[in-house]
Amino acid sequence: VAGPGTAPASPKIGGSDSGNSISFKKILRSVVKIYCTYTEPHFALPWQMKRQDSSTSSGFVIENRRILGNAHGVAYHSVVRVRKHGSSKKFVAKVL
Repeated sequence: VAGPGTAPASPKIGGSDSGNSISFKKILRSVVKIYCTYTEPHFALPWQMKRQDSSTSSGFVIENRRILGNAHGVAYHSVVRVRKHGSSKKFVAKVL
C-alpha cells in the first residue's frame, strides 16, 4: 500500500526475485517498428493529392496477430510495413 509521498508499486522488469517480474527480452519481442508510405490530401484543391512521403512509428503486438500503434503513424496510408525488433525483414500490414 502506498502512503502519502510514496509511489505505487509496479512490476519489476528483468528481476528474478519476484513472481510477477517481466522479462525484458519478452517485452522487446512484442515491439515493432512501423514504416508507412502515405499521401496526404490537398484540402484546398480536393481533386489533387500532395506528394507521397514516408514516416516511421512504433507499436506492439497484441492478441490475434494484431499490432497496436498510434493512428497518426498510419494516417493517409497507402502501404504499411512492420519490422520486428532485432530483425531486418519487413512484413506488409493491413490497417483495420
